[in-house]
Amino acid sequence: MKISKNVGITSWILTCMYFVIEPFFVMSSIAPYSLMDHAMSDLGVTSCGEYTYALAAYDICSPYHFWMNILFIVNGITFSIGILYLSQQLEQNKKNRIGTICLLLLALGNIVSGFIPADVNLFWHSIFAQLGMVTFLIGLWLFGKLLVRGKWWTYCILVSLIILVVFIVLLIFIPLPAGLLQRMFYGVTFLWGTVLAVILANNKGAYR
Repeated sequence: MKISKNVGITSWILTCMYFVIEPFFVMSSIAPYSLMDHAMSDLGVTSCGEYTYALAAYDICSPYHFWMNILFIVNGITFSIGILYLSQQLEQNKKNRIGTICLLLLALGNIVSGFIPADVNLFWHSIFAQLGMVTFLIGLWLFGKLLVRGKWWTYCILVSLIILVVFIVLLIFIPLPAGLLQRMFYGVTFLWGTVLAVILANNKGAYR
């Protein structure tokens, strides 16, 4: 089924709305919550206290966790629609198909994170999102190779995300603002898709 221009662009705008809605859950948190240091997933944790999951050696209590998890699921769905819309603007070949799957894995991670909160099962909660951060880079590179309009925008975003992934990996060794890095990764990702959808609104010459 072909995704219309209006639906495609709207899906990206709705995906970006995550960052408009999230502050409500941050402000409603009973335990102190830091956008800089705390993971986005902490707002969807279903229990209160310290060590609600293995990596959370701090207090968490998000009274509206159910709706936060709904937000993760809806965000993943709109994210997926946006990716599929961009994919259909490109030449339909093997490179496109592989790139689309690589991009969709990150969106799938958002959906799974909503269905399986971190305190329920940390491995399944996070595995698709973590893999998706890597495969998304591959998907961007493949899309960039197919694009004419939006090519350099895509490559600039790719470089930015590679830098962010390096810093996220460094979290293993160096105390860095994990929450900020995670939000920057998703923020840059959502911005890429929204801008590219507008660029490709008239799909003449979208790909070579």
